[in-house]
Formats: sequence, C-alpha cells, structure tokens
Amino acid sequence: MKRFRRLSLALVGLVVVLGVTEAVARVACESPQLLAPYRSDPELGYRMPPNVRERLFDRRGGYGFWTNAGGSRGRDFPYRKRLADDGQTRILFIGGTTLHARSVRDEEWMATVTERLATVASGQGTMALAMSGDGMSLSQGLIRLRRHGRRVSPDAIVLVVHPEDDVPASTPRLAVGATDALRPYVVGPEGSRRTTYVRPARTWLRNHSRAFASLEAACIARGLWSLAPVESASDATDLRRDALFDPDDADRGPWRDAWREFARILVDFRDEATALHARLLVLVVPSRRQVSIDVPTLVDETRAQVGGTARGARDLNLPERRIADACDAHGIDYRLLAGVLRREARPGGDRLFGIGGRLNGVGHPWAGVAVAAWWCGEPDEWGCDRASVLGGGPRPMLPNADVQPHERWLFPGHGDCLGPRWRRIRSDVAGAGPGTTVREGRGAVALAARPGDLLVRGVVPDSATLPLTCTVEVPGGRSESVVLEKTGSFRVRIPSPIPETMRPPHAHGYVAVRIGDGARDRVGPVIRSVGFHVRGTREHGAPTGCNGRLWVAAPLVLGSTVEAGVLDAPRDAEGLLIVARAPALVPTPGDATIFVDTASIVAAVPIATDAAGRATATFDVPPDLAHRVVLQALFAVEASDRGFATTRAIIARPFRKDER
Repeated sequence: MKRFRRLSLALVGLVVVLGVTEAVARVACESPQLLAPYRSDPELGYRMPPNVRERLFDRRGGYGFWTNAGGSRGRDFPYRKRLADDGQTRILFIGGTTLHARSVRDEEWMATVTERLATVASGQGTMALAMSGDGMSLSQGLIRLRRHGRRVSPDAIVLVVHPEDDVPASTPRLAVGATDALRPYVVGPEGSRRTTYVRPARTWLRNHSRAFASLEAACIARGLWSLAPVESASDATDLRRDALFDPDDADRGPWRDAWREFARILVDFRDEATALHARLLVLVVPSRRQVSIDVPTLVDETRAQVGGTARGARDLNLPERRIADACDAHGIDYRLLAGVLRREARPGGDRLFGIGGRLNGVGHPWAGVAVAAWWCGEPDEWGCDRASVLGGGPRPMLPNADVQPHERWLFPGHGDCLGPRWRRIRSDVAGAGPGTTVREGRGAVALAARPGDLLVRGVVPDSATLPLTCTVEVPGGRSESVVLEKTGSFRVRIPSPIPETMRPPHAHGYVAVRIGDGARDRVGPVIRSVGFHVRGTREHGAPTGCNGRLWVAAPLVLGSTVEAGVLDAPRDAEGLLIVARAPALVPTPGDATIFVDTASIVAAVPIATDAAGRATATFDVPPDLAHRVVLQALFAVEASDRGFATTRAIIARPFRKDER
C-alpha cells in the first residue's frame, strides 16, 4: 500500500513539474523555428514566411518578389464568391519549388502568363492564384486545399508536379532531408486515408509542448539531435533522383509505395476538385536531364553510372509514363511539359533551366501557354500529349564530341562547354587577363573524352587572398587539390582521370570536369583552359602572333594513322597541316610561327576550316620516323601582311607500340 502511495505521489509530482515547465516555456519562449527560413506549422509541418518583399537580381538587373499572407507567391486569396457567376475565372495553381520559382520574374511566371493569355483568349477576366512554397509536397498542398479551397472557390485547379520532388515525397519511406522529417504524409488505401510523419511521436510532442519544442531546437542547434533521417542527406537525395528513372526500382521496395501513394494523392485532388466544382489539370514538369543533354546533365549522368545505374537500364520517360497511366485510369486531365521543352531545346538556344535544374524565365512561360490552351479548350499544338513525349528523348545541346579539340580555352565567347556557376572575365581584371572564374561552389566544364592527362591552366590574380585551394574533379574518376600560395600562372594535372566506364558512348562522348576554387566570396583563380594533354607532346612558344590552336587526338605511334585538327583558326580558309622533323624547325622572333625546310616535311595534308574556324584531318606516321616532329597548320589569308597565318605549333615524340 505504501509503495503504491509513493508511486502515485511521484507521478503527481512529475505531472506538476512538467506542467509548470510547460507553463513557463509558453510564457518565456516563443515558438521555435527549426528550419530557417521556414515557419513552424502544426498541420503542415512548416510553411514559407508570410508577406515577404524582396529585391532579387538576375543578368538583366533587379526585380521584385513577394509572397502573400499564407507564404505563397502572388496575390492574397480573395473571399469566397458571392454570386454563381461574377464574370471572373479563378485558376488556382498548387505546387512546390518549381511553382514558387524565386529566380523567375513575375511577368515570366507560369501563373502570370496563364492569367494574361486566358484573359485574351476567353474575353473575360481571369485571376491566377497560387498555393506554393519551397519544398512543399503534394500532401501539404492537399491539406492547404482542404483548408482554403472553399474560400478561394476556384474554377480550375492546376497541380504542378515535378516528379523528382513529388514522387519520393509521397511516402515517409524515402525521407532523407530535414524537410522530409517535418512534413506530413497523406497515406493509406481509399476510404481510410490518414496523415502520418517520419517520427510521429516526436512530431506530436513538438506540436503540443512548447517546452519539448524549445528543447529540440536547442539540441539541434548544438548538434546533439538531427532533423534529417539520414546522415548524408545530399548524397542520398542524388541517389534517390537517379533511382526515379530505374524501371526495376519502380516496382519494388519503397519506390513501389511511393508510386502507389502518388497515384492516390492524384485521386484525392480529383475528389477535392469535384467537391469544389472545379476542373483539374495535372501539369508534369520534367527535370533537366529529361529535356536536354548539356553540362549539368552530364554531371548527373556520370553520377548515375558511378552509382551503378547503367544508362541502358534507365528510362528517362518513366515518370511521365506512370503519371499518364494513373491520370488515364482515373479520368484526370494532364499535360506533359517535356514535349514543348524538348522542342525548344537546341544548341545555341536559350537555356530552359537554371541553377538547381529548375525551370527558369525561359521555360516558365511555356508552362503558362500549356495551361491557358487547356483552359480555353484549344488543341495541343506543342507536343504535350502522351504519344509525343513517350516517343521522344532529351535533345543534345553539346556539339559532336568527335570533332571537338583536346583543350577548351575558357575565354568569353567559348561558353557552350560551361555549366552554371561561372563568371566570365572579359578584360585584364585584377591582373589576371581574360578567362572564367567560379562564382560559387564548383563549376562544370564539358570536355570531349580523350586519352591523356587532364590539365587545368589558370592565373591567380594579384588581388587574391592567399592561400587558395583549387580542386579539380572528374565525377566518378580522380580528383586533385592544389594549394596556391603565390600569384601568377599555375597548372593542375591529373594523370589518366577517366575510368573505362565513363568513356563513349556512356556519356555522349563527353566527360564532365568540376572545378572549385575554395575562395567563397573573395577573389579566386581565373581558369584559362581545361583539356587533355597527350603523352609525348608539348606546345611551342607563346600564343602571340598565332591564328588558332592545333590538337592531336592520340599519341603518335609509329606506323599508325592519327587525327588532328584546328580550333579558332581563320574562317573558311584553306591550308595545309604540316608534319616535319623537329631538328629542322626555326622559330621566328616574336611569335610562335615555325618555318621548316621542305626537305624535312614528313606529311602535308590539305585542310579547310568551316565558318567557326574549325577543321580536322588525318595523317600517317611513318614507321621509321626516329626524330621528334613538329605539327603546324598554315592557311592562306589575303588580309594578312605575310599572306598566310599559322596555328600554334605542337612538338611531339613518336612512340613504338611497345612503349605506350
């Protein structure tokens, strides 16, 4: 009896202590914000801060960005319609980061474009509204629709789906990041749908106890607890995105649950739209790798190969196919934006995606065009239907790798090989001369895959804060870091950096090279060129007085046929590719032009450049050539004082087959 009484007193005392602690916490502590810049929300887990007014900048200058009282982009929600028909159409967009689009100007935003086009086409007023937020999932969008749907009373609901984000966010089994741990998940079979979380008990305590929420925030700030379900969330996210296109993963394990719950959420949105007497459209926005083959997708594809997902096993149309099947099965309208984006993707054209692989100000208007055409009942003329998308694939944005040079000079005007995060330097800035520098993080360069060592050349400006660390990495291959302790020229060399699994045709003939300077908001090194150095060759002289550069496709093996070419030479010019014995060369003063005695010439191959100043040719290496050779291209140029122009020369030593 006494034992029971003591236990009862202890429990009462514990309850009193917890109650007092909670009361003090509610008076003394504000509701903690676990994940900046998000605001805590008991039902949604988190939401964007309300009434934000920002001045952002892009290449064209400054522009305004604002959110409404609910943290979504655009205007505030109006009150419910009072009349059955007031002559105004309301189109409600629901989506996550792709719809929120902080990097897109308001006049290019898909909702604004839809509003403008639908007003003109229908002849009546159209109001576009949005429920959006960075990292918002479809479950959160469904909860918000149920909360505000009757107040908004939309005529149409456009569900903006980005499969890389929304499919894995449909089940807690694929949670990897902090936002995944905070957000709710609407799961379960039809008729018994429920809301769950990654950590249900911890979420319940956070929502009902200010003391626990404050304790959790303090422990997270000190590194004692973690919000993310996995330790390396960024790496897990990359692997999760790669698995989205694997047909084998789609029908097993957590991905099978993700696709099943994703289809059920689409049905939930259909039912909510029916209850609100609104039409529903599912707008499927593809990822960059599904639309174009460019530098960022080259990095992603290399990562997928290294992770064990061979290109042959990937189906880049898999998300669109499964979403189309689900919509067809449940009578839901949909548009696959991959069709029009692939049509617009072309070499030399405007980029449709920005940093992070999100639609930019060029791609967003096409989403608005597709939605406006659907609402106005116009036929699909842009290839957003099932047959057009599933029968196509990503468009190559890089030139043919077979005719590309060994080395890329990163001067202004040669940006077709550069990914994002680069800043071009057009003049002698900070004593470094022209080139490019990494703006933040690591920038990627696309190089035609060639044998030899990878060589990066650059200059450390006089205004740089030393020391600097220059890191060169071939994703899936080798990497090298060099500490730069003085200003001036530098080189970073990586011996044979390309594994056999990354050679053509696995990466379209290209390899991605990532370069980081470690400067972080201060002056970093200027990268002049990135390329492959063929064994046994070296360049002769300085580039002063030269017209173009010469490259060789492989080491010179006695008795073999070797391909060579020129880059940035005189345009539409005819000339000769000269191969001569090196002892007979005589450099002329002041430039890198080399004259040779006609008796020392081994081969002279006709060569003609195109409109871009590029050309290729092949020549035979004699089996008995015992001396070093010099290779140089000469072109007849009438405008030149000398009547001809030359490329920078290459000196090479031929090898026997057993020496390679």
